[in-house]
Amino acid sequence: CSRLERVLFLADRKELVKQAKEAFARYIPKTTMCNLLLNKEDRNAKFVFSTYPTILNAIDTMKNSEDHVFFSPGHFDLIVIDEAIEAFLTNTEQYLKYFDACLLGLTATPKKNSTSVNI
Repeated sequence: CSRLERVLFLADRKELVKQAKEAFARYIPKTTMCNLLLNKEDRNAKFVFSTYPTILNAIDTMKNSEDHVFFSPGHFDLIVIDEAIEAFLTNTEQYLKYFDACLLGLTATPKKNSTSVNI
């Protein structure tokens, strides 16, 4: 990832999405941000925060005014996945395959014998 224009932050619970957005807003206050759960109108924000089901719904059904998919595969430059171990243990491949973006997985509870990725 050489230049980040748009970032998608994914979490499995609404409260984690809210907490992440609030934390980012404290540290990067002059950046546009959108909690997709609450404000679907500001999808062009630099940082978009969402749960997995909400972003999957956005991929499948959300359209812009020209009736095109709003989130194209190249819309985001970076996808940050909170609780990455859980995310990879569940069926989350659809959005990982759809978006052409760098991935960053976060976890506070690494598991022994888990798959690691060398960057």
